[in-house]
Amino acid sequence: MLRQYLLFCLLSLAADTVFAQQFTAYTSEKTAVVNQPFEVVYTLSDINARDFSPPDFGTAKVISGPNQSTSTTIINGVTNSEITLGYTLMPTQTGTLNISPASVKAGGRTLRSNALRMEVKEGRKLDFTEKGDLPDVFVRLETNTDSAYTGQQILLDYRLYTLVDLQNINIVSESEYAGFFYEPLRRFNKNQASQTINGKNYVTQIIRRIALFPQQAGNFEIEPSQVTAQIVTGRRRSGFFTFADTKPVYLTTESVNLMVRSLPSGNAPAAFTGAVGDDFEVSVVTPRAQLTTDDALALRVTVRGNGDIKRVQLPKLDFGKNFEVYDPKVLQEENYENRGQLYGKKIAEYLVLPKKAGEYKLQADFAFFNPDSAAYQTAFAVTPTLFIQKGVNDGNRNINISPDSAAKDDTLRPDKSEVSFSSPSAPFFGSTFFWILTGLPFLGFAGAMWYKKKSQSGETLSPEEYKMQQAVRVARERLSAGRKYMEEGNSRAFYDEVSRAFLGYVGDKLQIPPARMSKANVRQRLEELRVGSAKIDDFIGILRTCETALFAGKDNSAAMSEIYQNAEGVIIAIEEELITDG
Repeated sequence: MLRQYLLFCLLSLAADTVFAQQFTAYTSEKTAVVNQPFEVVYTLSDINARDFSPPDFGTAKVISGPNQSTSTTIINGVTNSEITLGYTLMPTQTGTLNISPASVKAGGRTLRSNALRMEVKEGRKLDFTEKGDLPDVFVRLETNTDSAYTGQQILLDYRLYTLVDLQNINIVSESEYAGFFYEPLRRFNKNQASQTINGKNYVTQIIRRIALFPQQAGNFEIEPSQVTAQIVTGRRRSGFFTFADTKPVYLTTESVNLMVRSLPSGNAPAAFTGAVGDDFEVSVVTPRAQLTTDDALALRVTVRGNGDIKRVQLPKLDFGKNFEVYDPKVLQEENYENRGQLYGKKIAEYLVLPKKAGEYKLQADFAFFNPDSAAYQTAFAVTPTLFIQKGVNDGNRNINISPDSAAKDDTLRPDKSEVSFSSPSAPFFGSTFFWILTGLPFLGFAGAMWYKKKSQSGETLSPEEYKMQQAVRVARERLSAGRKYMEEGNSRAFYDEVSRAFLGYVGDKLQIPPARMSKANVRQRLEELRVGSAKIDDFIGILRTCETALFAGKDNSAAMSEIYQNAEGVIIAIEEELITDG
């Protein structure tokens, strides 16, 4: 009897231990709503557990978690402990949501929680009609336009509407903005305002603003975002301090649809370089106004406006046949905020060589597309009047760079030759002057032959032909700049520089203006020039990779290294085919 009693006690103790250990899953919601967050909680009672394995949440998206808390209680000498793991989930589609069991390891065995099953229904749309019944708190995604052009800045606001007192407002999940380059803004009007909707007086406030720049045409959806806040339900006092009693609230915005159109290409001016916006200006600064035909002038050109400045190419300066303008050098490029928008500024320096004396008023033209008027506009910048005097060498490339100029190019400053004539007292026959006069006919003939050869080799090329000839060199310079950004880990600048190198190469080599620059046009022109389809595919593939990286934020260093290694090889391969075919 004693043995049986002891055995019974041991079995009872073991049973109590097993049943005291609980691993359960529960949610307070009986049904879920699409795009409305809810919480799933896992409780481990009196379990010394490890290796928690979360379940498969099915079609629900995890917004946060696991959020862990631990509690311990001692009652009549009996200690009870509890570990709670919470997940905030958001259903993404209607139907049945199945959440499989989670598992933990405890005492050498695996414990599994119960599974959860719930129905997901379509959420209630916000009804802003006169008879619509709106909730006390909600957040809307609001844009300053529902249709735009590629490259146009769109302002996206997260606007809060509330009838109750809130605190600790946080955006926990937002759209990936696929198809857009985007930049969060910090300087905008955050003041609260009052707005009456359907007879209710809401307090409204912008809690976040995003500047969006569509990268391609099409219909796009800005996905819903999730916001959390604490509703103040009361106040309590403890000593000198007053504390707020709160309860959490999860808010989900509705999606926003945007239609993006391509820029009209039929009437794009020659000075258009890709700028899209309604507020662009260009200015020109000269270090001095008086110089000679032996001097070089460094013009500093500044372009600023409410657009993505990295996508804006520098204006092409053409001051007529009496000036020679060299490729510009970018000195500064930056974004800044102004009047609640994103603005950009780009400063470049152009080396200008005057070739003929006179008075000149130079003008720099900068064309941009204005979405408000749906038309191309041109901004003009006029320099002070330049007074050019005839130099000692009359523009024969013995260049003196102005001390005020930031341009430094030793190739433009060859050493001057010194010619010494013999003394007048020396006899004419056999003198230096005699031999110079004797050799002049031969020198003239040799000079004529040299000029003809240089003319045929491209020294007198037109500006378009010169760009075609220099396309590879310019592309290589831009790729070298891209390598520097790659080494610095600046992925956006790297992909932008590679994209500019490729677009600049085909633009100059194939004479495609910026307004007509598209992958389809590039492919067609390369096919017309009988470039191999494999090389064309490689070229277009790198362009697509750069476009994707620019608005998707790809920053993988191995991917950048691979793109850099392939980019120069693709350009050289296409160049070789063009030269061979030519």
